[in-house]
Amino acid sequence: MEMRALVSCSAAGNGASDRFRLSNVSPWITSARGPSGSDSPATVKLGSSSMIRAFKGVSIYKNKTRRNVLSQRNKQFRPMAYLGRKDLSSPDPTSFCDNDISEPQGTGSINGNDHSAVRVSQVDEFCKAHGGKRPIHSILVATNGMAAVKLIRSVRAWSCQTFGSEKSISLVAMATPEDMRINAEHIRIADQFMQVPGGTNNNNYANVHLIVEMAQATGVDAVWPGWGHASENPELPDALKAKGVIFLGPTAASMLALGDKIGSSLIAQAADVPTLPWSGSHVSEAELAYQRLMKNIRLSSDVFQVKIPPGSSLVTIPEEMYRQACVYTTEEAVASCQVVGYPAMIKASWGGGGKGIRKVHDDDEVRALFKQVQGEVPGSPIFIMKVASQSRHLEVQLLCDQYGNVSALHSRDCSVQRRHQKIIEEGPITVAPRDTVKKLEQAARRLAKSVNYVGAATVEFLYSMDTGDYFFLELNPRLQVEHPVTERIADINLPAAQVAVGMGIPLWQIPEIRRLYGIEQYDSWRTTSLLASPFDFDKAESVRPKGHCVAVRVTSEDPDDGFKPTSGQVQELSFKSNPNVWGYFSVKSGGGIHEFSDSQFGKFNVVQDLVSCLDSPELPFLQWQECFAVLATRLPKDLRIMLESKYMEYECISRNSLTADFPAKLLKGILKAHVASCDENERGALERLIEPLMSLANSYEGGRESHACAIVRSLFEEYLSVEGLFNDNMLAHVIERMRQEYKKVDRSKIVDIVLSHQGLKSKNKLVLRLMEHFVYANPAVYRDKLVRFLTLNHTNYSDVVLKAIQLLEQRKLSELRSSILSELEMCAEDGENMDTPKRKCAMEDLVSAPLAVEDALVGLFDHSDRTLQRLVVETYIRRLYQPYVVKESVRMQWHQYGLIASWEFLDDLMERKTTDSDDDQDTFSDDLEGVSAILNWLSYVPAHAGGPLPLLAPSDPPERTVEYVPQNSCDPRAAIAGVNDKAGKWLGGIFDKNSFIETLEGWARTVVTGRAKLGGVPVGVVAVETQTVTQIIPADPGQVDSHERVVPHAGQVWFPGSAAKTAQALMDFNREGLPLFILANWRGFSGGQRDLFEGILQAGSAIVENLRTYGQPVFVYIPKMGELRGGAWVVVDSQINSDYVEMYADETSRGNVLEPEGMIEIKFRKREMLECMGRLDQNLISLREKLQDAKQSEMDLIKQQIKARKKQLLPLYIQIATKFADLHDTSMRMAAKGVIKCVVDWSGSRSFFYRKLIRRIAESSLVKNVREAAGDNLSYKSALGLIKDWFCKSDVAKGKEEAWTDDQVFFTWKDNVGNYESELSQLRARKLLNQLAEIGNSSDLQALPQGLANILHKVEPLKRKELVDALRKVLS
Repeated sequence: MEMRALVSCSAAGNGASDRFRLSNVSPWITSARGPSGSDSPATVKLGSSSMIRAFKGVSIYKNKTRRNVLSQRNKQFRPMAYLGRKDLSSPDPTSFCDNDISEPQGTGSINGNDHSAVRVSQVDEFCKAHGGKRPIHSILVATNGMAAVKLIRSVRAWSCQTFGSEKSISLVAMATPEDMRINAEHIRIADQFMQVPGGTNNNNYANVHLIVEMAQATGVDAVWPGWGHASENPELPDALKAKGVIFLGPTAASMLALGDKIGSSLIAQAADVPTLPWSGSHVSEAELAYQRLMKNIRLSSDVFQVKIPPGSSLVTIPEEMYRQACVYTTEEAVASCQVVGYPAMIKASWGGGGKGIRKVHDDDEVRALFKQVQGEVPGSPIFIMKVASQSRHLEVQLLCDQYGNVSALHSRDCSVQRRHQKIIEEGPITVAPRDTVKKLEQAARRLAKSVNYVGAATVEFLYSMDTGDYFFLELNPRLQVEHPVTERIADINLPAAQVAVGMGIPLWQIPEIRRLYGIEQYDSWRTTSLLASPFDFDKAESVRPKGHCVAVRVTSEDPDDGFKPTSGQVQELSFKSNPNVWGYFSVKSGGGIHEFSDSQFGKFNVVQDLVSCLDSPELPFLQWQECFAVLATRLPKDLRIMLESKYMEYECISRNSLTADFPAKLLKGILKAHVASCDENERGALERLIEPLMSLANSYEGGRESHACAIVRSLFEEYLSVEGLFNDNMLAHVIERMRQEYKKVDRSKIVDIVLSHQGLKSKNKLVLRLMEHFVYANPAVYRDKLVRFLTLNHTNYSDVVLKAIQLLEQRKLSELRSSILSELEMCAEDGENMDTPKRKCAMEDLVSAPLAVEDALVGLFDHSDRTLQRLVVETYIRRLYQPYVVKESVRMQWHQYGLIASWEFLDDLMERKTTDSDDDQDTFSDDLEGVSAILNWLSYVPAHAGGPLPLLAPSDPPERTVEYVPQNSCDPRAAIAGVNDKAGKWLGGIFDKNSFIETLEGWARTVVTGRAKLGGVPVGVVAVETQTVTQIIPADPGQVDSHERVVPHAGQVWFPGSAAKTAQALMDFNREGLPLFILANWRGFSGGQRDLFEGILQAGSAIVENLRTYGQPVFVYIPKMGELRGGAWVVVDSQINSDYVEMYADETSRGNVLEPEGMIEIKFRKREMLECMGRLDQNLISLREKLQDAKQSEMDLIKQQIKARKKQLLPLYIQIATKFADLHDTSMRMAAKGVIKCVVDWSGSRSFFYRKLIRRIAESSLVKNVREAAGDNLSYKSALGLIKDWFCKSDVAKGKEEAWTDDQVFFTWKDNVGNYESELSQLRARKLLNQLAEIGNSSDLQALPQGLANILHKVEPLKRKELVDALRKVLS
């Protein structure tokens, strides 16, 4: 049974955990203190009649009366459950055993923890060999949630890498009842856990006395506090030190000095670290105190270096000096703000995480907010600091040992925050120059050394983007949540490094630190301990960060309630780390977040991966630079200079061009030439010296692709060589066989192979990624490796094998495609003749070929050669239908729209049911039904592309009113086609009765699309579903754990599918030449992470693009009870295509970017409302006047009355403001602003839009004629302007411009072609003259006579004679 299940059962008290015999359970329950308050544990004997339930070794006492005795005996919060004793026969009740849930008898430990003597001795040896003071065998994890999970996983990983077992250091967790109830992850993965009281953290994780008692009770060597809780309480390190327990953090003195924001700012000033103007800027005595303190401190010649005598405290700030930096009253705060300047921050020194901090802009805000800051962090000193506008929050991660060595582990940028809490962190810093980042690191190191800091710390700075200046913000004397960013870019395990520092090991002995500074490293820790030598951290330069990392916090918060933390169950949590994105969580599926938890329960880290590195053009230059730097001092001078100059030359080119190649051949030639020219006696030594450079040049001689191929092939070879050993073999058998094979060599090779196999899941992910990125493009190069992958037949390798099979098939398909293309190209030599013997023979061979040629043929459908394309399609169709039809029963005909295939024996084929049944396709039961549907569709579209619409006499009168009236929301289908009421009476919609044919019906049902007719005129229609619909996502048959999901989709919202459906409908209707009606009733686009991943932005862009290129009249109408808001307005706005798109709205409709509630949150906030009350409400005016003249004793009462009056008025003002904002959204305001053409009443919309449609179709037809006559360079608006000008000058209009809006007059003029034929003739003549003028300006006039002859040849004889006579007159 899993531990989480056991815990939840016990916590619920439902008796679901196993009942144990009393002989298997410790007969002792131990309290944390004895009856007299002494430190020695007291014991209480359980009677045989007591009811005991156990977690397989963890005894929980269920007798209510006796438990009350235990819990009331001492108020100092002790654990309510204890670990069983190791030896039941021992009378000593203080000997604890590990709580094991893997064995049924309650002995052993969680997760198989076995701290054997071998493991203990290894840790002892490790500590001693590295100069440590005291080994750490066990750690109490005095925190929960994310911090506890991260510590346990980090220490386990380090332990496994260092000692060959992840259980070399025992990890003991603390668990509250709430943590146990939600199946907290840190309890599940710990070696042991101790139950502690629940409730707020002062009862448990922040309770110093309890933590010390837990450390004593469990006998741990060290305590790790994590972040938050007691991590910054200076009482904890002192209390643990008194009990002989190591605290994995700074000393109390350092914590007191720098953990306090005011004290740390004073120390920073004294240590020459820049600070912002603040209430302590004037305290210059701190510098004098600092100088006095530095009497016995040695200064190096070139770098300021602090050497602290052991045991001495570096900084002590006099109380008076500290007081001078604080503000104690509101008036002092106002005065200080006036000195530092507004805007300013009021900050509590003990605050953090958004508490005890307020931004103020003037004196009144200081008076209003100062008390709030005091109330949020009671008792904390308060100080004022200038706001750094346009600044970034930058950090430096430090690691300090017990010997004065301080390492800066690169930097982070944590500027993306919400409510003063970091949300997104990244590293290294990119917004500041490298020199500035170095200064930040040196300032942080200087500050830490000034207080003799030990452990991990983060120094935070504000960086001004305008001036480039930086200012000290604070020092966090603990590990921070965002430390995984540093771990990724510095390649260091920080919690493990804390453990090493806690043992007393110096930084220069830690391999990761040596690697960070580019200092010589060794293959094992034993070698490191023997050969490593100290180095000066002040002079050493760290290597460049490894790529870039971004971390995102995952929190349990309610966005609708100001992002307040929330609690509850986590039903499903599914995330798989990969080489690009890595995450960790403090909960699992089925777990939860309780009311006392931190709202953050997860974190993602995104890093640059192997694929990106291999693709990077910078990689060969960086590799050469690294290799050359090692050898430079040993190379002959002339060779070094030549290589350096050529490298610099090409590196400069590569910076400016991403396509520049690495000069491998050039550098190789230089190396070869120098070897050939050197003395024969020195040649061998030189060849060995330059071998790394020559090897690198050889690897890039074929380019980056060749190098990447070699790397990938080598990785595949390593994978296959290891996993081939374990294929269908037991692990124990493999190890035994290797022991026999490697008798005479180092057994560490066996360990390496086994450890490699244990990481199979990660290796599989890497191999699959490499296959996708590198092998997919050219599988032939990797054929031998892919074939070897097929020999792996264990289920562990199924994904890799499947991918290898697919890639080999792709290789075969590519070869087959080339073969087919070659054969068909020979056939294409006969040109358009489709019936030559050679062609028939070749096609018959392909049609009857035993190979699966269909996929290869599909890949050639889009071939650029038209003849080849026809051959491919014809061969494919013959191949596909060969089993169903007799020879010569398929006839092919090429049409302007593509290939049309007609089948004889059609009825026989239809009966075979070869049609598909997808949701977006129509299927029919017989031929007649299918043909009827085709004819029906043809009645909606022009006879040919660009032709006139098929206009039929309407069966439904265009003047009919719209009888369907929406009540609360608009039903799209009823609005389009009408609906029957409860009595069965048909209530007509906007379009003709029975004319609406819905298309794409089964896809993305939040949008309704189809074709309809308005007064007999065919149109395309797009409308909006207002009700919530569900989308059924079927299970993926290729994944065993996949299951069907039902996803609700709200109405009036564009989701990825419905947006794509809208874009597709627009494209289809435009191709068919249909006018378009959009019944716009959207509130916006969906904006979830999944929606972004599924292409919601791309689909929205497609809507805009298809509307921009729409070439027919478009009417956007906000219907009755409808609204158009947010991004939805943007994509259907008439300005996208002002030539064709017109917008209208019903009287009841609303439209704006924001909804009224959102508008007042921006334009008329609570503060403005309160000010408005103060100006308008007579009661408030009267109360304010009374307040000015009131006595001190009366002021509080009047203030309460003012507050009560404001509270009473606020809902009314919100209601009025919302109504006022809503009035700005009405259709009348839209028309007044010009964003719609006019307001169209719902009932009369049918007749209105019919008239508009007929008029716009007529105008578009005339515009088309004018543009054809004048040429395509004439815009739509210019052509329409010409038509209007001709109309107004005609006898029909009688010179009246207002006649243009009279449809009857317009059609009278338009239907008589003689009214504008002469103008069209003039445009045609002008176009021809322009064309001839262009020919005349051409340098090649010899083709003109031949061109004229061709024109005359095409003209009728009589017309030709007239043209020849006219040309003769012109020429003479």
